[in-house]
Amino acid sequence: MEIRRTNLSEPEVVALLQYHLHDVARLSPRNVVHALDLDGLAKPDIDVFAGWEKRCVLAIGAIRHDKSFAEIKSMCTNPAALRQGAGRTMLMFLLGQARERGHRSVKLETGSDESYQAARGLYLSVGFKPCGPFAEYKAKDFSQFFSLDL
Repeated sequence: MEIRRTNLSEPEVVALLQYHLHDVARLSPRNVVHALDLDGLAKPDIDVFAGWEKRCVLAIGAIRHDKSFAEIKSMCTNPAALRQGAGRTMLMFLLGQARERGHRSVKLETGSDESYQAARGLYLSVGFKPCGPFAEYKAKDFSQFFSLDL
């Protein structure tokens, strides 16, 4: 998988992001959906990357650079690439980006119910640990927060 920065204009990237937004909205209570749309991801403090195999986008990942930490803002794997390592490869790439930028920790928010179990398992497998809310997040029954010291 070749990972490169995206400007969010490739139709394949847009389609996978739209799928992700639809899926998150379907799985999450309305008041706790934190997934960003194209405009939200196009902020200057967010870098978005796409993992490609030939002309197929296998995974997308976004990382926000805060003064004191990096935050994984979006992770999505193409349904056709599930359980093939694309999500793990993207996550490791994003962690490398955080290290290169000098961050000492990476944080993220994800869902706490059964439908997010695979994502939580991935994060725990690379060393993320549960933590409390951070930045603009508030404690909610559906949200779970993780942090990894680099």
